[in-house]
Amino acid sequence: MTFGGYLDAFRTVPSATSLLATNAGGGPTAVSLTAGSYTTQSLATHMAARLNAVRTGGTWTVTVSTGSSGTGLVTINCTGGAWALDFTTAAAGTVMGFVGNIGSGSVAVTGTQNARGLWLPDCPAQIGMDPKMAPKVTDSRGTESPSGLITTYKGTSKYVHKELSYSHVAQARVVKAYETTTYASLQSWLDDTQYNDGHTWFSVGSAFQVYWDNGGTDALVGADLNSGAGPSGGWKLSGLNSIEPKPKDPEWIGGPYTIEIPTIIASG
Repeated sequence: MTFGGYLDAFRTVPSATSLLATNAGGGPTAVSLTAGSYTTQSLATHMAARLNAVRTGGTWTVTVSTGSSGTGLVTINCTGGAWALDFTTAAAGTVMGFVGNIGSGSVAVTGTQNARGLWLPDCPAQIGMDPKMAPKVTDSRGTESPSGLITTYKGTSKYVHKELSYSHVAQARVVKAYETTTYASLQSWLDDTQYNDGHTWFSVGSAFQVYWDNGGTDALVGADLNSGAGPSGGWKLSGLNSIEPKPKDPEWIGGPYTIEIPTIIASG
């Protein structure tokens, strides 16, 4: 049995990031991407939109494989005949799992590496309360007079989820040395998104969206916020400088592993 759900980190696409696209309608044509902050999913959507807006003559699609049978790989295609895509900005390709340019052809092409910043544990997520909720925590403080009058003050608030964990994650999805797909492990995800020891488009402590498997459908943790869109800036790890996988069997380090993330926090 396989399971959906994943972590998808935000990365910063710098200005002057571009592709060079060719299809049945002509080309090669320069296609610029808009600078900004994107998850893997939102960058795939944006990339397809820009290709379709600039290099017409076919329909471009950029899809990310997630869900219960997800691979973590990105697939690009263009209908209507032969097409090609050069990643003029090489990082635009590597962040989506493509090593080098895509030569001319007429079939869909899938990246050979896991999309960076995307982690699929293939294991049910456990969380301290209903994952659809975005539990609000405030700095409310109250004072009580001798006569029992209570006055309460509040300045700021945030959203907190605790006890996010995955109880049976395969070794290949935890330990970099055992990856069956490059960058598919939690160790690679942490290097990229939390420690700034990987892809340059991420920073130390990058925010991320959390998805859980809701009856076979990937659903956002904290979807109650922003009319179902979840926390606009994603979640961040709180006070955590390492995640130490625990083997389910202490006598066998080959997995599966338990992954525990004590606290994630969002600003709204």
